[in-house]
Amino acid sequence: MPPKVEYTLTVNIDRTQLEILRREDYKLCLTKRTGFEPVDVIWQATNPLTKNIFRWTADYQVFGASSFTPGALVGVETDSIPVEFVVRDKNGVMQPATGTPDDSGVFFVRNEYSPTFIGINAAHDAGKSSPSYVTQRQSDTGSETRLAPREIVHLWFYPHATAGTMFVDRIPNNSLQIDMAANNDAEVEFTASGVWVILHRAEAIVPSKHHRDADKDTEIGREAALLDENDTVQGDS
Repeated sequence: MPPKVEYTLTVNIDRTQLEILRREDYKLCLTKRTGFEPVDVIWQATNPLTKNIFRWTADYQVFGASSFTPGALVGVETDSIPVEFVVRDKNGVMQPATGTPDDSGVFFVRNEYSPTFIGINAAHDAGKSSPSYVTQRQSDTGSETRLAPREIVHLWFYPHATAGTMFVDRIPNNSLQIDMAANNDAEVEFTASGVWVILHRAEAIVPSKHHRDADKDTEIGREAALLDENDTVQGDS
């Protein structure tokens, strides 16, 4: 079996902006898309540095989540199981995955237990994994949930953020969307003027309009253009 592709995203931050971000306890956050569902869990959140490197592979686990509660941390109430086809049985136990692995990137969870929320763990940093998505509606008893993680990530700064926190509606304004599916390596820079600059591009990157901190009149980011379900954005050649 060929080795897993490793994705690498390098984020450089200007020292002037870094001083502002660190002083106000902004975290550098990353989340991942699942199908065309709205992103709703902070996958990674780190203290920003002048150079930040995120690495991951397309490895996933599924689990039963206790709820979908915006502002709360994801609560895992079952074992996390590597995926192809997974059943949560009538006793609430996640059974080992069945089926033959393929390259579709799609997997299914059948729920034979009471209605439950389904979550995804996404791998990062040499074997670690963290929640990257939770269904906002419960999976009914006897139903199957189709999950299709995508290598589209969203990058933004947010104050006091914690990995595993759930949220709704849309990502905060100072964000950037990057499609890593066709090119597994990208490098961007957050400049002194608060602008995202692409140093080494992945297949598609969606920059944004300027966003200012209204309370401090300080430029801290750019507002991402969020894609509609049927939109396709291509990077410059």
